[in-house]
Formats: sequence, C-alpha cells, structure tokens
Amino acid sequence: MKSAITLVIIFHSFLSYGQNTIVAGYLTDAESSNPLGKGTILVENSAKGTTANNSGFYKLKFKTSGKIILHFSFVGYESVSKTIDLSNKKDTIWLNVQLRNKTQLIDEFSVVADKKPEKVHGTQQYSISDFEFYGNDFVFLTYEKTLKKGSSIVWVDRNQNLKAKIEIPTLITELYCDYRGRIYAIGDNYVYQLTFMRNRLGLTRFPIEDFNAVLKPCVDSLDNQIAFSDYQWFFPKFNYYYFDQNTQKSKKIYQIEDKELYHLYRMQYYFMHPKDKLRARKLANEYGMEKQDVAALMVNFTNTMYFEPLYAPLFVVNDTALIFDHYSDQILKIDEYGEKVDSVAINYHENRDEKWKKLLIKDIMLDEIYSINMKDGHLSLDRINTNNGVIENNHKLHYKYVDNIHIKDGYAYYIYRPYESVQKKYLYRELITEN
Repeated sequence: MKSAITLVIIFHSFLSYGQNTIVAGYLTDAESSNPLGKGTILVENSAKGTTANNSGFYKLKFKTSGKIILHFSFVGYESVSKTIDLSNKKDTIWLNVQLRNKTQLIDEFSVVADKKPEKVHGTQQYSISDFEFYGNDFVFLTYEKTLKKGSSIVWVDRNQNLKAKIEIPTLITELYCDYRGRIYAIGDNYVYQLTFMRNRLGLTRFPIEDFNAVLKPCVDSLDNQIAFSDYQWFFPKFNYYYFDQNTQKSKKIYQIEDKELYHLYRMQYYFMHPKDKLRARKLANEYGMEKQDVAALMVNFTNTMYFEPLYAPLFVVNDTALIFDHYSDQILKIDEYGEKVDSVAINYHENRDEKWKKLLIKDIMLDEIYSINMKDGHLSLDRINTNNGVIENNHKLHYKYVDNIHIKDGYAYYIYRPYESVQKKYLYRELITEN
C-alpha cells in the first residue's frame, strides 16, 4: 500500500546514523585453528549480535561511534571479550579471535546432561508477564497482582542482579523487540521505547497509532534493505517490500494471499441488499478501495467462523529473506536485491496429530526456525530444515501450558507457574535436545 511505503520512508529519517562500520573476522580454535561455526558474538549492553558461519566467519555492522565491547563464546570454550573503538571512521575493522577449550569437561557434561528446565529468574514479590533479551541481560514486564493494577519494567543482568526498575504510568500488555534490537512496552493507547543508561531505565512515549503504522511493519533487515509489509489482520492478502536505504526507494518483493478465503471475502458484496451495495460503492470511492473489500468489512465478515487472519512471517537468515508462505505451501528465498533465488515445499502446517499454533520462532543466535505445536497441553518445538522444508528435530517441552516462548542459543525460554502453586510466574529455560 502506498501509505505503508510512505510511512516507512518517513521512518527512515530516524534511522540515519551516518557512516557504517563493519567489524568482521574469524572465530577459531586456539590450538587447532579449526573454525568454530555457530560461535556466538554479542555486543555488550545491546541486543545486537550474530553467529559465525561454518567457516568461522562473522560480520557485524554498526552505525554508531565510540567504544564497544564484543563477547565471543562457543560451547565448551572459554569466552573472550574484546574492546573496539569505532571512532576512527574505518569502513571495516578486522578482528580474528581464538578461543581455548575449557579444562573442566566433567562439569560441562553434567550441565548439558541435565535436561530438566531450570529457573532463570523469579521472586515472590512479582510475577513475570513478558520478557525480552537485551544482550546477555533480561528485561521483564512484571506485576504484583494484575497488569491492570500496575506494572513495572525490571532490568537484570546475566547473573540475575537487579540493574534498574521503573514503574509504568499506564496499562502495558506486552514487550516488543524490533529488528534493530530496540525494546518497547506496548499499551492500549501508548507505546514506550526503553532506553538503557548504565543502571537506569528511561521511557520515551508515543501514540500506539504511530507505532503500528511506522515501526511495527518493519520486520527485519539485510545489508541496506529494510523488509516491511502492509499487513492488516482483517485483509486476506498482503505484500512484502524492501526499502533501500541508499536509494530511498521501495520495491515489492512478494505477495501473500489466501485465494480461497479472498474469493469468499469479496463475494459478500453480491449478497448485500441494493441500498447496502450503493453505500459500499460510495465508501469505496471515498477511501480509494474496491467495493468488494468495503462490503466484507461492512458485514463484519472478519468475525465469522469462515475468516482467519493470515500468518506468513519473514525471517532473515544468512543474508537471505525467508518468507514462509503457508498458503502456497512453500518457503520463498529472496536475495538482497529482491529477487527470488529458490523455493522449498513445506507441509508441517497441514493436518497432523499435533495442533499447529500458527507460530514460528527464530533462534536469535543460531538462526534456526522452529514451528510451535501443541498436544495434550504440551508444546513441541519442531526445527525446520529451510533447505528442504523437512522437520529435522522435535522437542516436547517438559511443562504444560507455558507462555511467551523465546529461543536463544539452543535453549527455549518461557514463563511458567506450576499448576495449583502459590508461586508467582517465573522465567524458565530448557535445553532443546536432539532426537
């Protein structure tokens, strides 16, 4: 939609940070010099990070200046931290890092072998309603009794030490992390962007309408392209676009459409009385829409048993946009120029013993995609091989009826309170085991 494109162009003015600096290099074993593929690189006090590819190569892009600290880690190896000064205006800074094997192998085995979920954070002072990662830290939306009676944002470090806490002046229902790693607290009327300043939290408020129109449509980025959509929950088709930050132009890259549903959607016009058809035509002319689409909204078709909002997310993996089109049963692979490079057939979303929850989650460190399903109250995480569309691993979560799943570095994080327990809602993590 033209309005969505215009809003993203306006939004781009808030994203201009100056010259890009790329930090790149290889992560290897200190003794053998073998590459440490899937090694983790995190930026301190930030949600930004990446993983090394199979050759050990990593790359991070920065639009800021000053000093940053990078943390390099790999399972079974001692972590290393490096400080980099981005103020020298170099286009590319090369940094090769070697990690050494840990010597306490027995302790490592005992940690990995313990498959029981562990409590990450929890206290009887409050319940956790939602959470996001901020680098190695956690940000929680908490409440004492109910969210309607007051909530707070709590920031804790990797060792669960409190760094900052701030009360929210209005009703907040969830946290949201955008593709740049910025975290927002979302309410009914306002959105608050969180700012992190050493051991303080700040809030910047703006209307929910601006957030939904400008920020929410932007789903991911690759190189100089911002991937965004014109998705509206009440419409049975939508488009994905690239916005090129260099040329300031947008390009449509793919359309999602449930053809059967859209046909039924448009047919509502032909079932209307003549006077209602006339009104639909007048409204269509007034708002620049098609009369059939206006008619479907007029008769409240979206609240019938026949309508279901579309779900076809986009994820960027290894400099390629993956669009999971559940209506043409395929994963589309789009390169940085907006061209289709491949497609893979999928069927994990069709009839099966487990109920598909219409939810895909990406491991934010390992770039692996999971389909979330439910059976008998247990959620299962099915890892999708994006090269062939096949489910290659199924992990059933230990506890029933968990909430707000996030996946990071091979672990599932979720909120849970034991049934009939006086315990508040805590954050747990569970190792995703291989079948």
